[in-house]
Amino acid sequence: MTLRRFSSRTHRLDQSFLAEQLKGAKSYRRIAGYFTSSLFEVAHEWLEQIPDVKIVCNVDIHPDDLKVAQCREAKMLGRWNANTIEAEALLNRDRYRRLDEFLKIHGQAIRVAPDNACGFVHGKAGVIERADGRKIGFIGSMNETRNGWQQHYEILWEDDDPESVAWIEAEFDFLWKAAKPLPEAVCKEIRRRSRRHEIGLDEIVDDDSIAPAALIESPLYREGFSLQPWQQSFVTECLKHYRDYGMVRLLLADEVGLGKTLSLATAALALCLLAEKEKRRRKPVIIFAPATLCEQWQTELLDKLGIPTARWQSSKKVWLDVNERVISPLGAENIAACPLRIGIVSTGLMMRDSLEKQHLLGLNYGLVILDEAHKARSKQGFGQDDEPNELLAFVMAIAARSDHVLLGTATPIQTRCEDLWDLVRVLHQGKGQFVLGNDYARWHKPDEVLPILSGQQEVTDLATAWELVRSPLPLVNSTADNSVRQLYSAIRQDLGLSASQFEAGKLTDLDIGTRQDFEMALDRRVANATFFQRENPPPCDITKTHHTRRGRFA
Repeated sequence: MTLRRFSSRTHRLDQSFLAEQLKGAKSYRRIAGYFTSSLFEVAHEWLEQIPDVKIVCNVDIHPDDLKVAQCREAKMLGRWNANTIEAEALLNRDRYRRLDEFLKIHGQAIRVAPDNACGFVHGKAGVIERADGRKIGFIGSMNETRNGWQQHYEILWEDDDPESVAWIEAEFDFLWKAAKPLPEAVCKEIRRRSRRHEIGLDEIVDDDSIAPAALIESPLYREGFSLQPWQQSFVTECLKHYRDYGMVRLLLADEVGLGKTLSLATAALALCLLAEKEKRRRKPVIIFAPATLCEQWQTELLDKLGIPTARWQSSKKVWLDVNERVISPLGAENIAACPLRIGIVSTGLMMRDSLEKQHLLGLNYGLVILDEAHKARSKQGFGQDDEPNELLAFVMAIAARSDHVLLGTATPIQTRCEDLWDLVRVLHQGKGQFVLGNDYARWHKPDEVLPILSGQQEVTDLATAWELVRSPLPLVNSTADNSVRQLYSAIRQDLGLSASQFEAGKLTDLDIGTRQDFEMALDRRVANATFFQRENPPPCDITKTHHTRRGRFA
């Protein structure tokens, strides 16, 4: 029996003990406390040659969380990503590659012990079986990390007494059986870091890849979470509109609790990156939200997407960062000089006359977002029907000065269906003429088109139908119905219209065959729905992302 004691004060533990014992070993059992990939900077050449390696480590996870796979993976990944990822992955790519290759060969060699096994796993011990079958047990203060074996002050006690080895093995076996495998999400992250390389925006060929590329190392994803399918769908719809129209004009009408803030914020991130990629002139982005939600917007943008923003403090006339620090000079005029790319302003300030409103109306914007958009509406009663309230009048004016406009509300219809047109008219302003068509288009008049959209009135007259289709003329890919796509394509070919033109001429300019196809489309019902119930010829300007049906007035 041999008993040896080591101190990092007098010996390097990785050389005097670890290297000596791991060379040629048959198995390695380790109660590790903390484990990081930095171990592979110290011992990869020996560990990779050992046929049987098992390491059990701790993580700050409640046992109930381990029962839910997504929660377990999220919390483990959050712990794994606790350090700054950019420098970490760049400087330590080789060790991630070694860890990835090690896991491919050894499978689930690393397990994580929940706190309910016997409390937080803080003890450190192990058993190494040599090539000749001799087993060596050790207990020490070092974690399974490079710092633990090379840098910190640590002590270690080696003992090959069979009784001592059996005691350590019993402790290890208990923890190993109670532990859970390293989640696939963490294994994928290890693999990703081993291959990670940074790219410039101009290297991204597919615009649909911009948002995922930007999000992959955002706080949201680093904590093990991701956008929900309906949130991803909204971002995809934004990118589709950008490709089709060169600008985005959308109303997101998801229900309460479905994460509209994150959906809109991610879309804003994607649109800003697209502008950078195309080297467009950088314009400010402004978010309008009720005063009670402004701080939430600022916090969520930073905590979920890592995007710093400024919030206008109307009482003090200054811009504040997320930590409530003043980051601008004092004065109402400074609302037009936000120190950061994205500014957040209370809608309450826009509901009354103010100097700030006038300064904001003097700017051009890359993107305007309005949260709780249903508060921008026409006045009703006392002979004021259809007169916009202060917020609606302001938002319509500022939408005319913006490239992109995104509106968010869970209740786009307050008391009557016509309420919806208040918001659609906002989207129509300025460059958004493709939304409702020319000034004489019937889509501006809800009292005329609502009966058609609801199916109360069926359009069978070709001339009437043409007036509804011709302005704005839908794009070919605005519908999933192949026969209607062919119809729209034929119309554009007959009239010689490009994809960027949304105004058609006379019905008599169409070929006779195209007019006959149009009549057939009007006569055809699908699931008892008429042509205009199904297609709503104008583009999909209202997006309710948890519905699959497309159409402006879904």
